[in-house]
Amino acid sequence: PYLSEVNKDGFNLVFFGAGRHDGWLFLLAYAVLFFLAARFMHFKRAHLQGFAIVVFVMCFIGVIQLFGINFLNLYPTSSYKGFPNLFFSTIGNADVMGGFMCMATPIIGVGYVVFRLSKPMQKFFLLAHTLSVYLMMVIKVDMAVVGLAALIAVMTPLLLRNRTYLKRVLDIGMTIALGWGLTGLVKY
Repeated sequence: PYLSEVNKDGFNLVFFGAGRHDGWLFLLAYAVLFFLAARFMHFKRAHLQGFAIVVFVMCFIGVIQLFGINFLNLYPTSSYKGFPNLFFSTIGNADVMGGFMCMATPIIGVGYVVFRLSKPMQKFFLLAHTLSVYLMMVIKVDMAVVGLAALIAVMTPLLLRNRTYLKRVLDIGMTIALGWGLTGLVKY
């Protein structure tokens, strides 16, 4: 659709976009930012630990929200249980949260397997991973589940090539099973 609009009078629309600003300029800016991050950023254990803390806090707020608790007064009312219409955890609606969980769950899982972590941090990662899988299943965003299944299908053979990763891969498998199992057991 972009190329057909360039020939018409819609060059500004194509270049700058409309509404959500999805024109060429912004797509190019995204590409440049991602390229710079990929080229110059070195992903370290401290980054992953900070990310796991953020994911845990978001998941914890989401789980307690399912039970109708609004202790930080983040939402217009605390009288509901289950999914609200507009707000879920700290990130927005359920679809956005599901998309974020689709990204966060594999990062935490693979980070747990690949990085050497202290025992308390290993337990924390497993807890964050379990909560993220649980929320992904409760939210019922189909693409999040498909993304998790694709991750398992692609990463398991790669990670199992290294014998030291076997126990950690099994730990992640257990957190996936636990998160999935909690979906059927915990009623909110």
